[in-house]
Amino acid sequence: MVAVIIPYFRGRNLIDAAVESVINQTDNQWHLYIVDDGSQDGNEEHLRSYSGDQVTVLIHEENIGLYARLRETIDKHIKCEWVTILMQDDRLKIDYVEYAFSVSSEYPEVGAFWFEYDIINVKGEVIKPGIDTGRREILSPSESWYSVLDRGCIWSIYGSFTRSSIFQSHPFRIDLPHCGDYEWLLRFLNEENMIYVERPSLYMMSHKGQASEKNLRMGIDLIEQLKVINDMIVAYKPDVLPSKILRRRLYIASVAGRRACRRFLHGEVRGSFVFLKIMINALRSVR
Repeated sequence: MVAVIIPYFRGRNLIDAAVESVINQTDNQWHLYIVDDGSQDGNEEHLRSYSGDQVTVLIHEENIGLYARLRETIDKHIKCEWVTILMQDDRLKIDYVEYAFSVSSEYPEVGAFWFEYDIINVKGEVIKPGIDTGRREILSPSESWYSVLDRGCIWSIYGSFTRSSIFQSHPFRIDLPHCGDYEWLLRFLNEENMIYVERPSLYMMSHKGQASEKNLRMGIDLIEQLKVINDMIVAYKPDVLPSKILRRRLYIASVAGRRACRRFLHGEVRGSFVFLKIMINALRSVR
């Protein structure tokens, strides 16, 4: 069985499509957990209406943040062997569960799989298809770790197919609201293998109201990437190549500089100073 967790926070206009994408799966080996992280948006009764033999609805009054709530849910409620995290604005393709079990059965020694995805707009139209070659790549420690580090905070845990025991032994950090999954992947890949599958198996929605868009405007993604890099150096110093770290820090500084210029040209002087400070901090770390 796979536990599909949908973290919910004030997404009343999005949640139904996400839930239906799970309920309509071709393979019935799933249990859905809808987890409201203190939304208090008046949608509680609608969420509870989904409760049933295969659907558990957890309503919390306090908002503690995405990764803290996911960590708590996995530790306290999940009994299934596998876990998939599906955001409230995303959707599984109709054969996601069937395909994930099929792939995992071919690699019994591997405990985590990450699938490509199609990006959709609010109308559900595909605006950027994912890579669809069917190729499978084993992401092993060392080289894969550096590859993920170079890509930065663009990897997402959402839609991955992972053993619950792995999430329990490698819990999310709760102090990284934007890059928590990126840090998790770096930490996980330093120790174990993951298989990347070039076959879109879910839809991820891109829209202006999503939390990631707000984090980008505030520079939280860059701030957290610098923090993750510094923490990785402390944790894995003997294995970290200085040239790789230098390249990533210079990249973060250049992105912050470009964002500062754009904000200044749009008359957002205060916003430009936020990114100038990030750029200076990134360059200050370069030695």
